[in-house]
Amino acid sequence: TSVPTAFAGDWIVPRADHLAIMVAAACCMVLAHYLVIESLRLAEAGLVVPFKYTQLIWGAVIGFVIWGYVPDIWQWIGAAVVVGSGLFIFRREATLARQRR
Repeated sequence: TSVPTAFAGDWIVPRADHLAIMVAAACCMVLAHYLVIESLRLAEAGLVVPFKYTQLIWGAVIGFVIWGYVPDIWQWIGAAVVVGSGLFIFRREATLARQRR
Protein backbone atom coordinates (compact mmCIF):
# COMPACT_ATOMS: atom_id res chain seq x y z
CA THR A 1 0.00 0.00 0.00
CA SER A 2 2.95 2.36 0.32
CA VAL A 3 3.99 2.09 -3.35
CA PRO A 4 1.50 4.75 -4.55
CA THR A 5 3.01 7.26 -2.13
CA ALA A 6 6.26 7.06 -4.08
CA PHE A 7 4.46 8.69 -6.99
CA ALA A 8 2.78 11.43 -4.95
CA GLY A 9 4.63 14.72 -5.01
CA ASP A 10 8.25 15.26 -5.86
CA TRP A 11 10.57 12.38 -5.09
CA ILE A 12 13.75 13.31 -3.26
CA VAL A 13 16.54 10.78 -3.16
CA PRO A 14 17.51 10.25 0.48
CA ARG A 15 21.04 11.18 1.45
CA ALA A 16 23.36 8.58 2.96
CA ASP A 17 22.83 9.91 6.48
CA HIS A 18 19.06 9.69 6.01
CA LEU A 19 19.39 6.11 4.81
CA ALA A 20 21.48 5.29 7.88
CA ILE A 21 18.77 6.70 10.14
CA MET A 22 16.09 4.73 8.29
CA VAL A 23 18.10 1.50 8.57
CA ALA A 24 18.70 2.12 12.28
CA ALA A 25 14.98 2.80 12.83
CA ALA A 26 14.04 -0.36 10.92
CA CYS A 27 16.48 -2.43 13.00
CA CYS A 28 15.02 -1.01 16.22
CA MET A 29 11.48 -1.76 15.05
CA VAL A 30 12.37 -5.34 14.08
CA LEU A 31 14.06 -5.89 17.45
CA ALA A 32 11.11 -4.38 19.32
CA HIS A 33 8.62 -6.54 17.43
CA TYR A 34 10.70 -9.65 18.10
CA LEU A 35 10.90 -8.84 21.82
CA VAL A 36 7.12 -8.34 22.03
CA ILE A 37 6.59 -11.71 20.33
CA GLU A 38 9.03 -13.37 22.73
CA SER A 39 7.35 -11.78 25.75
CA LEU A 40 3.96 -13.06 24.56
CA ARG A 41 5.49 -16.50 24.09
CA LEU A 42 6.93 -16.56 27.60
CA ALA A 43 4.12 -14.91 29.59
CA GLU A 44 0.36 -14.55 29.46
CA ALA A 45 -0.98 -11.81 27.22
CA GLY A 46 -2.86 -10.31 30.16
CA LEU A 47 0.45 -9.70 31.88
CA VAL A 48 2.36 -8.42 28.84
CA VAL A 49 -0.15 -6.20 27.06
CA PRO A 50 -0.47 -3.51 29.77
CA PHE A 51 3.24 -2.80 29.32
CA LYS A 52 2.57 -1.91 25.70
CA TYR A 53 0.82 1.22 26.94
CA THR A 54 4.23 2.58 27.87
CA GLN A 55 4.66 3.16 24.12
CA LEU A 56 2.46 6.23 24.54
CA ILE A 57 4.75 7.59 27.24
CA TRP A 58 7.96 6.78 25.36
CA GLY A 59 6.56 8.25 22.16
CA ALA A 60 5.71 11.51 23.94
CA VAL A 61 9.10 11.68 25.67
CA ILE A 62 11.11 10.89 22.54
CA GLY A 63 9.02 13.28 20.44
CA PHE A 64 9.70 16.05 22.93
CA VAL A 65 13.41 15.31 23.43
CA ILE A 66 14.27 14.89 19.74
CA TRP A 67 11.86 17.22 17.97
CA GLY A 68 10.55 19.46 20.75
CA TYR A 69 7.01 18.28 20.00
CA VAL A 70 4.42 18.72 22.73
CA PRO A 71 1.19 16.72 22.22
CA ASP A 72 -1.98 18.80 22.21
CA ILE A 73 -4.99 18.22 24.46
CA TRP A 74 -6.73 15.93 21.95
CA GLN A 75 -3.79 13.57 21.84
CA TRP A 76 -3.71 13.41 25.65
CA ILE A 77 -7.46 12.74 25.67
CA GLY A 78 -7.01 9.98 23.06
CA ALA A 79 -4.20 8.43 25.08
CA ALA A 80 -6.38 8.55 28.20
CA VAL A 81 -9.21 6.79 26.33
CA VAL A 82 -6.83 4.06 25.10
CA VAL A 83 -5.25 3.52 28.53
CA GLY A 84 -8.60 3.74 30.31
CA SER A 85 -10.13 1.16 27.98
CA GLY A 86 -7.19 -1.18 28.53
CA LEU A 87 -7.43 -0.81 32.31
CA PHE A 88 -11.17 -1.39 32.20
CA ILE A 89 -10.72 -4.58 30.18
CA PHE A 90 -7.91 -5.74 32.49
CA ARG A 91 -10.08 -5.17 35.58
CA ARG A 92 -13.11 -6.82 33.99
CA GLU A 93 -11.11 -9.89 33.00
CA ALA A 94 -9.65 -10.16 36.51
CA THR A 95 -13.16 -9.96 37.98
CA LEU A 96 -14.46 -12.63 35.59
CA ALA A 97 -11.50 -14.89 36.41
CA ARG A 98 -12.26 -14.57 40.13
CA GLN A 99 -15.93 -15.37 39.54
CA ARG A 100 -15.00 -18.50 37.54
CA ARG A 101 -12.94 -19.79 40.46
